[in-house]
Amino acid sequence: MHLSVNTAPGVEWIPITVDGSERSAELRYLGREDVRNDTEMRSIESSVRNLEESTSQKTTSTMPTTNKTASSTASMVDIEKKISAVPSDADITNETLDLDVVDENALSEATLTRLKCLLTCTDKDFASQTVQRGEFWVLKNYVRADHGTIQCHETITYTTHAGFEFLDNVLPLVERWMAPVSLAIHAPGADMAPTVDSIRYLRDCTGNELIRQYVTFHIFFPNKHIPSKIQDPEKFLLTPYNCTLKPPYDVNSSTTYMKEKSLLYPVNVARNIARDAAVTHFILPSDIELYPSPNLIPRFLNMIARNAKPLNTSTKPRVFPISIFEVDAKVQVPSTKTELQRMLANKTAIPFHKFVCPNCHNIPQGLQWMTAPETSRTLHLYCIKLVEHNDR
Repeated sequence: MHLSVNTAPGVEWIPITVDGSERSAELRYLGREDVRNDTEMRSIESSVRNLEESTSQKTTSTMPTTNKTASSTASMVDIEKKISAVPSDADITNETLDLDVVDENALSEATLTRLKCLLTCTDKDFASQTVQRGEFWVLKNYVRADHGTIQCHETITYTTHAGFEFLDNVLPLVERWMAPVSLAIHAPGADMAPTVDSIRYLRDCTGNELIRQYVTFHIFFPNKHIPSKIQDPEKFLLTPYNCTLKPPYDVNSSTTYMKEKSLLYPVNVARNIARDAAVTHFILPSDIELYPSPNLIPRFLNMIARNAKPLNTSTKPRVFPISIFEVDAKVQVPSTKTELQRMLANKTAIPFHKFVCPNCHNIPQGLQWMTAPETSRTLHLYCIKLVEHNDR
């Protein structure tokens, strides 16, 4: 798992098999603000960061002046904050700052001011758009969260993806993250209707305002599998969903349009769509079934704001890997590293995919980190490793 910046990398396309006649790429979608071709990807703008653990429980909001939570794989995106009376970048960028943080699980105004100067990011547009990415159409910001304008340095966006049949994971995810979530949903053909109904159900029927507040939904589908009807969210969101019905995502996955047409799930396309739409400098790219760690956001941003070595001497893009673990379904998810270590010892927790591909998720000195005692509530870098990057 890793933290990285939000600028979209070049898309790695996963091939799909398509059935049926090719339809026009002309989109029947009313009321959208913009249609553009986004086949050319932007270059990466800023550095990438990575974090430690990836377990979690419900915590308070991660927006400024409140407590925050953490996640299991992510990248953050930089956006300018409009904070007055800040020192110039030249004065503070390479200096270690003693912020005298009273609560590592919250973000003070001093920390936010410091982050703005260090990151020098640009706020991103939060408008709804229809975008073409290669062979896919994307309804970017199709249903937007109610959080309004977010400045790029003040929090972290959890970027993830799914088909509609996995949307039962959204509520537990946002209860742990308590910050912006950018969710790309693959909805080819007839999967569009239950996808829209699932979004409406999540926003209207879960009894929790967090989904409305934090989760932004993007929808995408292949050019050869355009839905026959694309509803305008500005209209359907005005009518409450019938909450006496069962959740639309409570289905057998074998009955979906994607399965019936033998389409492959375009995982990298989905990841890039969610990543590109995030409105913060730092993002945590993750799978929708992974639980984030409590208070990861404020602890990570406080670490960045302190700007201690080697952060203040680094000039290369940075990734901050996070270890992830699987937990027995009968036990409670651990909230601290000490709890996790006890569960690893009694085998109620194991490293992620230990029995599937143990080498696939190794990180440098991961075993040493797992056995080292939890010494501080302050987040810090455990290991530094330089990795050669070869453009392909």
